[in-house]
Amino acid sequence: SRLRPNFDQIGAIWIRSGSFGRLSMEASTNSFSLPTNEKTRFFDKPIMCIGAGTGIAPLRSIIMEREAGRQLSIMSSPQKSKYDNLNVSSSSFQKSTQRSSILNTTDYDHILLFGCRSSSKDYYYQHEWNEHQEQERLLLLTAFSRDQKHKMYVQKVLHQTNEKFDGTMIVRHINNGGHIYIAGGAKMARGVKEELLECISKALPGDEKGAKAVLAKMQKAGRFAVEAWS
Repeated sequence: SRLRPNFDQIGAIWIRSGSFGRLSMEASTNSFSLPTNEKTRFFDKPIMCIGAGTGIAPLRSIIMEREAGRQLSIMSSPQKSKYDNLNVSSSSFQKSTQRSSILNTTDYDHILLFGCRSSSKDYYYQHEWNEHQEQERLLLLTAFSRDQKHKMYVQKVLHQTNEKFDGTMIVRHINNGGHIYIAGGAKMARGVKEELLECISKALPGDEKGAKAVLAKMQKAGRFAVEAWS
């Protein structure tokens, strides 16, 4: 007889204690409190996804699962007729970004920082990210390492973006109950974690030891996880 794959074993590669399987899916209690032409977070816990190359796959699954849950909640809500369209148009998004050169990261359920070599060759799921961004469901940050003279990696974009918010973006995300997920190559993951530690240690009292304690506490609570491979 033909051998059939053991899907339980395959799933165990990704879904395990302390990993992405502990993602919070709780909707905000005030999800439907704002008019449809205003931005609002749907989930109580925002997430920041950082990955490069094929690391985008598990991060995409996280975002897609949360968005699917959001759509189901909207469809089953008794207030659906009034709030069935929480998204704004692409033109509204473009106007809002023109009004301010610095976006407020706390307005978003999802922050995605994705890196790859070239925007024209391995920018995986680009159309999906653009669509989510136009609907203001996602704050998208990108790092294309070979598209300019000087290589640009995700940890550098993370550093630059954090600096745009007076060095407090990461800490505000954490204080807001946010989760942080990293997926991709081991070298990238180490670099991103080091950058997170630096950002936290600069914004909070104490040194790198205190920053490590923050991430350790988040990891224990399921709010910080890394999926890395070499």
